Amino acid sequence: MAYTKEMALKEYQREIDRVKNLEGRIAELKITDEKAIIVERIDLKKIGTFLHTDPAASRDNIRTSWYGRILAISDVDSGDPITETQKKNLKVGDCVLYNPDVAFSLNLDSFYEAWVIGVMNVICIDTKFDYLKMLKDSLDKRVEMGF
Repeated sequence: MAYTKEMALKEYQREIDRVKNLEGRIAELKITDEKAIIVERIDLKKIGTFLHTDPAASRDNIRTSWYGRILAISDVDSGDPITETQKKNLKVGDCVLYNPDVAFSLNLDSFYEAWVIGVMNVICIDTKFDYLKMLKDSLDKRVEMGF
């Protein structure tokens, strides 16, 4: 059976619903560590397929990413001006690349993509990364290709 536009729209809506549910669950948490941020770990392999990536890009370059969308930032003052400046440079919704060696899963039921990291482990903010747009592009390409 060919992959249809209706199937793609349902898959996209499921993802939007999942994100809303995740955001609601994270809103229930109270962060007590002054350096903690909670991110939604984004797996590029899920959305970065050969169907729409640049043909010059090697599949080997698409790794399980350590990209994350910031869901929450601690509002506890650390008393450290460097840490506070780092926190002020981030906002909920930013997509960041982070050090995977220090991240750990919150292991929330049904929300295993929620991870906590320290603000000092954010390597960079990617202002051009749009996870939902990438997913939509991938789904549209699947419809175009018929699978």
